[in-house]
Amino acid sequence: MEPRPKARCKKCRSGIDHEYTHGGTGGYAYQYHQCRCEICIEGQRNRSRDYVERNRDAVAERNREYYEAHRDAIAEQKRRWHAANRDAIRERQHEYYDANRDALLERQHEYYDANRDALLERQRRWHAANRDAIRKRHREYNEANRDALLEQKRRYYDTHRETEGARGRKYRNDPDTREYLRRQARKQAQRRKSIPGPRNGLPWTPADDAIVCDGEYSLVEMCYRLGRSYPAVSGRRGTLRQRGEDVA
Repeated sequence: MEPRPKARCKKCRSGIDHEYTHGGTGGYAYQYHQCRCEICIEGQRNRSRDYVERNRDAVAERNREYYEAHRDAIAEQKRRWHAANRDAIRERQHEYYDANRDALLERQHEYYDANRDALLERQRRWHAANRDAIRKRHREYNEANRDALLEQKRRYYDTHRETEGARGRKYRNDPDTREYLRRQARKQAQRRKSIPGPRNGLPWTPADDAIVCDGEYSLVEMCYRLGRSYPAVSGRRGTLRQRGEDVA
């Protein structure tokens, strides 16, 4: 098969002023244009932009079809590329973020202000759909890093003792805050009182104690699983702790 003809720009090499309408004859004159002067480069870019504008829908549809047909191969290629260039990608991201920190923060604030309600609603739906997984992950992380978290809190409080104390006093002494905390306490107490306790008064079994000691459930979940009231479950946990049981 004969190679396709490649266009060459004689005017550029000769220093002759010209427009991007040269390069050779035939159907490949523009596609295989080899001149790299500023005029020809800009002309090639404009020609490519014009083509994309004229055929935007067809190009998008073709790209979608190609992606659907090669989804796994494209994903694998991306994973290999990221694994091979992980350090370079991170370095480039850090450099870009450092150079555009203020603009990125401003754009994030603008986006959040414009989509606040939608973002909050999406977060609520996600948390409601993944509540158990989130709680489990938090418990596992806290258990695995208990000492480090406590030490971190101690260091932070020692460093910011006066600031934290002043903020806490200001928060507690604020009339609106006090009223809010009272309302929240009343709501919480009402919710706990409304938990049914059909098994209150029955002896505690080893299976019941296993649920009480398990850190996978919250106190309210334990109440519904055991069929006992909130004070009964809370009191049982205290009793088991006094006996030396491992209560999460």
